[in-house]
Amino acid sequence: MSKVKHIPTNEVHRLKDSKTTCCGFKITENPECWVQVGDNSTVTCEKNGCK
Repeated sequence: MSKVKHIPTNEVHRLKDSKTTCCGFKITENPECWVQVGDNSTVTCEKNGCK
């Protein structure tokens, strides 16, 4: 499963699909705030869905 990091908060999230994290953030709204990270990165988001 792919993972992305939210740059302003430095949180790593799981991707549900190419546009949404598992906890519901739409990464297409502010794409400059998101960066793809490797699958070996640890998920740091504590919200439902990601953790």
